[in-house]
Amino acid sequence: MNALHQQKEQQDEEREAAGKNWKENGLVFASKVGTAIDPSHVRRDFRNAIKDTEGVDPADWTPRALRHSFVSLLSDNGLPLEEISRLVGHSSTAVTEAVYRKQIRPVLQPEPWLWIASLTRLISEDTSSGAVPIFVDGP
Repeated sequence: MNALHQQKEQQDEEREAAGKNWKENGLVFASKVGTAIDPSHVRRDFRNAIKDTEGVDPADWTPRALRHSFVSLLSDNGLPLEEISRLVGHSSTAVTEAVYRKQIRPVLQPEPWLWIASLTRLISEDTSSGAVPIFVDGP
């Protein structure tokens, strides 16, 4: 809920700054003038955010690639499909399987502690330097 309150505060500031150019559409996430967010602007802002990351070519990246990498890493580390589906906000595992069928690895009913340990290890290894990990799907 804190994130939504912060978003509302930011949007209120943007509404005030836009003045009469603001177009009220009732959107939670809107452009700086209240209109729907254009996907090309999201990609541009995302690439701008990662432009100084060593070893990363922003032209090779999209938010979609990052999401697919996230699903691949979870699946490769044995996280159950039900948990992956929940984490990516899908209404059912059928949606996750349909969208990410190339990223999902078959998993034989692992013990719950196994995927928790794998995910914890993965996160701690990738954040030990203080950097936020960024992953790319293969070609």
